[in-house]
Amino acid sequence: MAQVKKVNTSLQSLGPSEKIPTDADWATDSFRKSYDATRDGYTEHGAEVKGKVTSTALHLDESDPEAPGGWDVSVYNCAESTLRLYVDGEDITPDPDSPGQILPKGPRTEIYLQSFATPDGGKSWQLDDSQLVEGTQAEESPCAA
Repeated sequence: MAQVKKVNTSLQSLGPSEKIPTDADWATDSFRKSYDATRDGYTEHGAEVKGKVTSTALHLDESDPEAPGGWDVSVYNCAESTLRLYVDGEDITPDPDSPGQILPKGPRTEIYLQSFATPDGGKSWQLDDSQLVEGTQAEESPCAA
């Protein structure tokens, strides 16, 4: 978990519109490309991202040293987000619970299920995937406790 915390700190140190550097050893190439493509999409649509995501807790979900392709670890990342989207200075952050509405201001709780891979048998770890957890899975996660 110490390596996972280190990777999490590296991710959270990025600015909200900042891409993962190509030489970042804490992210797999596939995760970096996906993450950066999302940032490019915002820019292409003239959107600016402001705010940040801050972890409040990390909980081990699974650790499988025998996973196909090598050891795999998944973690629930309990977080607080203030991320918002702006176009021409106007807040356009959509409310996922109310289509067509702007998300109410203020911090919100979010839960991510993140997967980590190791290129060197467990000496170091790289963030390989991060998915927002919602619904029943969120309610049953350790973050809900």
